[in-house]
Amino acid sequence: MIVLKIIDMDTNQILSYVESNPNFPDNQLKIDGLQFKFDGNMIEIVHFNNEKKESKNYELQLYYIDEDGEETMLMDGAKQIVKDGKPAA
Repeated sequence: MIVLKIIDMDTNQILSYVESNPNFPDNQLKIDGLQFKFDGNMIEIVHFNNEKKESKNYELQLYYIDEDGEETMLMDGAKQIVKDGKPAA
């Protein structure tokens, strides 16, 4: 299994894939990352989070999850997507 995480590099926090719902503040449903199986074919992933963003640097990180649930970042598994508030090249 693979998990994709979006990291706020200014706070080192993971952007939740399923964000907290302000209408239900006691709701504990919050998913840090999107898990998927990779079979060698291209896939499309949609990540929606409309929580207010105040940071200026974000990074995608890919991790392999083994059968014990331990995460290991893939080689070259990090890519900055926003740098200083602008899309990274």
